[in-house]
Amino acid sequence: MKRFQPRFAIISRIRENERDAKRQSLADAYRAESILQEQKKELLEQITEVLNIRREVTHAKKLQPSILMTSQRYEHDLRAQVQRIDEDITAVRKEIDKRQEELILAEKEVRTLEVLNERLRAEHRIAEQREEQKLLDEVASRRHWEKLSKQEA
Repeated sequence: MKRFQPRFAIISRIRENERDAKRQSLADAYRAESILQEQKKELLEQITEVLNIRREVTHAKKLQPSILMTSQRYEHDLRAQVQRIDEDITAVRKEIDKRQEELILAEKEVRTLEVLNERLRAEHRIAEQREEQKLLDEVASRRHWEKLSKQEA
């Protein structure tokens, strides 16, 4: 009997490539979130520095209003940047959720094709075993008839 050829090999490869692309896309989204988190952390550290500097300036003997105003404006700008990054992080998290769902669906498609191919492989194996059994039965039957015809002769 001929060798088993998976019927869905090409489709399986296509689905696996799509799944791998979705997996890479999800990894990219996680990297983007990580970068945004790092940027937020740096901005929060800068805000802390600005607050420390302002505290030192306020406790100094000679108060400098221009430095206080500049530091307040700078802090306000930093806080606005943190807010924008928070919005970006929220958007990236939504995208991560979407990409996770897409990856789950792609995994299911690949698994479905794998199960189907295994089922077809098992059916092919059973058909091969039946064919082999037929041949063995035919050989046994011939030998039996040959043996009987020799005994009669």
